[in-house]
Amino acid sequence: MEGIHLQDQGKYSFPCLNNPLESGKNPLQTIGIVGGMGPMAGVELHRRIITSLSVDKDQDHPSVIHISRSRNIPDRTEFLNGLVSENPAGSIVQVIQELDQLGADVVGIPCNTSHAYPIFSRISEEVDHLGLKVGLRNMVLETAAYVASVLPSITRLGILCTNGSYEARLYEQELAIAGLEAIYPDRQLQYEMVHQLIYDPAIGIKCSRSIHGSHEKRLQLIMGYFEDRGVDAILLGCTELSLLPQSWFLGYSLVDPLTVLATSLLGDSRAQSEPLFHGSQLAEV
Repeated sequence: MEGIHLQDQGKYSFPCLNNPLESGKNPLQTIGIVGGMGPMAGVELHRRIITSLSVDKDQDHPSVIHISRSRNIPDRTEFLNGLVSENPAGSIVQVIQELDQLGADVVGIPCNTSHAYPIFSRISEEVDHLGLKVGLRNMVLETAAYVASVLPSITRLGILCTNGSYEARLYEQELAIAGLEAIYPDRQLQYEMVHQLIYDPAIGIKCSRSIHGSHEKRLQLIMGYFEDRGVDAILLGCTELSLLPQSWFLGYSLVDPLTVLATSLLGDSRAQSEPLFHGSQLAEV
């Protein structure tokens, strides 16, 4: 399968997965979402789970338990960069434990930075220590496996992410194992442009209720950096970036871990779904 070129898609929709009641793939599986990192990312994952299925009635959809407790979970990048001492893993595990008690069979965390080793390893250890029965999905591993198995023409991926993921080199090892090269921005571009696109208190996606021209201008400067380095595709290594319009990525193929995670949580084969980029759920102004 060739890389997914956005200009060839011409639509703001995902390919539909088979009806789970017809495919026989565990139709009663209950999905848990650890939301709030950020809040819109959890909502977007929930929406993609719903829209990824071709069903005939409400009752055909899987049950989804979505808990969003942004105030309780320390910032992941601040922890990884040593600005706060509390590991957010503890608060995340509390939510997973509640999802387990509420009957979730499988759980996803729609936050790339929370998958950095100092955080996710602690989450995994605590889930095992507590004896929780939920299946915890690893979005980073799922995404690396997806690219390697379904998009063989892609070998060099430009990584857009937070400073926390940047310093942790999230995706680098997993992609290397799969024979793929991760291309990161240089340090100045990362700190002055990429991270600020996500976190800037005035115009960052996390803080904005709408998207606007300043977001687009920043992103196009960033994309020029990747174009000069011959990347094959862009990996959206922060779930807030999944909310931006597809046209801003200058026609590049996009690998979106949020959609890979939605597909994994649904339990369907990766071959049945392509992680297409979806249009913004924020209001354009």
